Amino acid sequence: MKTLRMEFSTPEGKNFLVSLPNVKDGLTAAAVQTAMGVLVTQNVFTSTLEAVVGAEVVDRTATVLIGA
Repeated sequence: MKTLRMEFSTPEGKNFLVSLPNVKDGLTAAAVQTAMGVLVTQNVFTSTLEAVVGAEVVDRTATVLIGA
């Protein structure tokens, strides 16, 4: 499963992480940068976001050893 992890800074000097699972293939850096800019300017979270720190797509594979 691919997950988009977006990291922002806050005025308190802390980092704020947003993870979105099931990212579609072909996601571009420009599209992510634009979306992150909107999240900063629209102030949609309870924490105030100050700036974009970075973003990455994490591709994780799990192997079930016991269970279904």
